[in-house]
Amino acid sequence: MAEFVFDREAVRRKLKDTGVSQQALAEGAGLTHRSAVAKILAGERQVKVDEAARIYNFLRLVPIEQERTRVVPIIGFASAGRWREAVEMPIGRMTLPHHVAGARAFAVEVQGDSMNKLIEDGGWIVVDPDDKVLAPGKTYLLQNAEFEVTVKQYQKTPARFEPVSSNSEHECFLASDHDFVVLGRVVWKGSPL
Repeated sequence: MAEFVFDREAVRRKLKDTGVSQQALAEGAGLTHRSAVAKILAGERQVKVDEAARIYNFLRLVPIEQERTRVVPIIGFASAGRWREAVEMPIGRMTLPHHVAGARAFAVEVQGDSMNKLIEDGGWIVVDPDDKVLAPGKTYLLQNAEFEVTVKQYQKTPARFEPVSSNSEHECFLASDHDFVVLGRVVWKGSPL
């Protein structure tokens, strides 16, 4: 279970901004007495997890852990190998650090070994569809005219997409050889469990 970080300063600011008294907070959060709130805010008394949650709930504060994370949908599977039909099937959701991706980011499970030096077969990637500018050494989710997808790393001279694999059977392709669109840049990766 993630540790709940109690931010005394955020609670003090919220009390000041809203004009809520320590007595009202004690009553609203189910604490025994105003002195309990005073001691918690002074750092003289350790706050229990359930008390912290009630205080945050009463003041409508968002825990630091939630502010620093983002939930993205896992929308299906993508190939790390030859072009393959995309499988779009909601699988679930995953949490990642907030700064990693934009608001429209999504995750997919990668199947295949053409990127296994970076992304294991069965691993997960988070794709930012708002980041499509090609940069050398960055990895992208691509879709061809037949709506098949693949994951590859871009290299500039000549403009091409390469596998990053221990399997020598996988080949790169020139950007000019295929009619494709960049669905987004891979901004995070995770390993299978």
